[in-house]
Formats: sequence, structure tokens, C-alpha cells
Amino acid sequence: LPTTLMVEIPAQGELEQEIKLRPQPKVTAPVNTGSFPFSIPQYIALSPQGDRAYVTNFRSEQVTIVNTSNNTAVGSIPVGQAPMGVAPNPVSSQVYVANNFENTVSIVDVINLEEVERIPVGSFPQTVVVSEDGGTLYVVNKGDATVGFVDLEQRQVVDEVAVGRDPMWAALVPGTNLLFVTNNSTNTVSVVDVESRQVIQSLFVGGGPEGVAASPDGRRVYVANSFDGTVSVIDVESLGVIETLEVGAFPRQIVFAPDGDLGNLAYVTNYSDSNVSIIDVAVDQVLDTQLTVGNFPNGLAVLPDGDKIYVVVDVNSGVTVIEY
Repeated sequence: LPTTLMVEIPAQGELEQEIKLRPQPKVTAPVNTGSFPFSIPQYIALSPQGDRAYVTNFRSEQVTIVNTSNNTAVGSIPVGQAPMGVAPNPVSSQVYVANNFENTVSIVDVINLEEVERIPVGSFPQTVVVSEDGGTLYVVNKGDATVGFVDLEQRQVVDEVAVGRDPMWAALVPGTNLLFVTNNSTNTVSVVDVESRQVIQSLFVGGGPEGVAASPDGRRVYVANSFDGTVSVIDVESLGVIETLEVGAFPRQIVFAPDGDLGNLAYVTNYSDSNVSIIDVAVDQVLDTQLTVGNFPNGLAVLPDGDKIYVVVDVNSGVTVIEY
């Protein structure tokens, strides 16, 4: 937790001022998530309560569950070929996994630790996003350049929306109908209204956009531009790029920490630098601190209290933990 200083300034009486100092994060040893060496973990998502982390292993074709209270792997569940993006349902015990080489999405029951169904989707599904009510799954299909809409009660695709070429990632803005989709080959972000199921805006960002995340207050969207080494800041109200921030080499993914005692922070994995950049969201400024986390960091997630950040390091077959 932050350190507090009490400063007394005498001037016609005494003025007491409280200054909070942000603690320095520390990097711990990786949590092994693969069933064999070089399982190539890719992405990570947290349960709604934050007590479990779900990690996709590209080569071993599994989802590994990590207990976040003690940072240990508690089990792995076989899924489809080349699992990539993963997302939990906010109102049930299901987790969804995009199987990139198989053109399916696995439905995983994390209570019984089993895959219960595979849903056919579009070509080369890259990631998945669940609606806030838990009823719809949005699937980013890289090969088709579409976003598929899966009715989770029917367990089938009910609609598709065309976006830009080679879509990579997506983020739903809290409290809105807006889904932001990064298009890697066109250097754009498609803004999809998920209620009308239409693209309402296309924004140019940096080169090779990949990861995208929405701020907890729903006012900003950050986009990691892998070719430029930058992050584009999008204002949700105006749907315009308002700032470009320089981070490390080949940024892949980005995540916001919940607003809290540590301040308003976002974390970016720099794939080619093997580190993580920290952004002070309140002032849109990259902090000097860069955290070395292991070779080729990719997906990452932050606990609800902001005290732990989990970073997938794909060559190391594990997850590095950053703790405050």
C-alpha cells in the first residue's frame, strides 16, 4: 500500500499536508503454466472476483488455472488447437477460449474443470469479449476480418460485422454499447455499436495496432501500436485520438488497473524489450520505471485491488507476477 508522509508547514498557524508516495513494484519468479517445456502461454484473464487467473497455452492446447492468492497453478484443461484470447463470463462459471487454428470457441466450466462445448466461429479467431450481462460473446475473427456475435444461450453465431483487415483485439467500454477493435494491417480501430451491430467509426492510430483496453471510467481507450512503439489515447466521447505516448519496442497488450490507492495506472507489455511500461493515466504520461519481466511478454491482467499484475512470458512457459 502507498506510504503516507505528514508534512507540517508553519505559516500563521500550522498546516498539515498529506502526501502519498507510490510504492515501488517488485517482480517475482514466474508461475509455470505449461504441462511441458515451451507450452507457449499467450494470454490471460481473471475471474470476476480476481481469485483465479486463466492462461491459454498455445502449443500444449490447454487453459491453465492459477490461484492468485498463492500464485500456483491448480490445474489445466484441454481445449482446441492454438488457443489464444480468453475471457470469463461475469455472471456464470464459464470461460471462453478462442481456438485460432480450429475456428472454434471452447466453453470451459471452471468449477468442474472441463470443456463442455466447442462453437464453430469465423476464420482464425484471435480473441473473445463477453458482454456485461453475460449473454453475448464477441469473437474477433482475424482471417475473416469480422466480429462474430455469439448468443450464449443458443451457443451459436447469430450475426457478424465486417471490420478492418487482420483484426487482433477488442475492448468493450464499460457502461456503453461500444466495442473497439484493432485492425493490425490497416492501422485503424473500428468502433462497433454492439446494439445496432454496425461500425460507427474508423480511427487511424499508430502502426500495427494490437492490444486495446478501456479505462474503468469509460472515458478513454488505449491502443498498443506494435510497429511504432507507441500507445494511442482515444477520447470515447469525441471518438478521436487525442494523444500518442512512446513506450517500449513492439508493445503487444495493455491493461488498466482499477482506480485506487496506487493511482490511475495502465500497464503495457513491450514484447521486444522483455519489459512492462507503466502509464500514469491521470496525466497520460509514461513513468520512468520499466519492469523487466522475462522474454517476450504478451498478455497481462491486474487484480481488482491493483496490487498484483500477471504478465505472460511466452518463451518461459509461465506468468511473471509484479507485486506492490
